[in-house]
Amino acid sequence: MAAAAAAAAFLWFAGDDAAPDVRAGVPVSVSADELASYAEETDATVYWAGAIPSRELELTATRAGTYVRYLSPGYEVGDERRLLTIATYPLQNAFATATARAGNAQMASAKTPGGGLAVWSRARPTSVYVAFPQVGQLIEIYSPKSGEATGLARSGDIVPVG
Repeated sequence: MAAAAAAAAFLWFAGDDAAPDVRAGVPVSVSADELASYAEETDATVYWAGAIPSRELELTATRAGTYVRYLSPGYEVGDERRLLTIATYPLQNAFATATARAGNAQMASAKTPGGGLAVWSRARPTSVYVAFPQVGQLIEIYSPKSGEATGLARSGDIVPVG
C-alpha cells in the first residue's frame, strides 16, 4: 500500500514539473512549471515577465545567456520573427555597468521597482537593460512593439522564475 502511494506521489509531482530537455542554442516550448524546473535544476537565475494570456513560452539557453520568448498565436517554436523576449545574461558587475551606461547622453534610464535600474538607447528603445544591486545578472527586455520593453521594465513584472 505504501509503495503504491509513493509511486502515485512520484507520478503526480514528476508530471508537469519536470525540467525540459534543453540543448544549447535549441529553442524548446515550455510551460511555466517547466521553466521553473529548468531554473532550479540548472541552478540558474532566469528572469521572465510572468505568464501572459494567449502566449506560449519558448526557452533557449546558450553560453551567453537564457532567453524566454513569448510566442503569440500563430507563431511556432523557433520562428525567426521578432517577439517579446526576456534574456538573462550572467554579469557580476551588472548594476555598475548599467549605472555607467545611464550616464551616457545617448541613453535614457529609469529606476525600477525593487531598486533596479533600467537603461535603454534613446535611438533604439526596443531593448531595455535592467540590473539590480548585488545581483549577478543583466536582464534584457526586447520587444518590437513601441513602448512595451520600457513599460515592462518600469512595471515590476520582470522577476526571477520560480
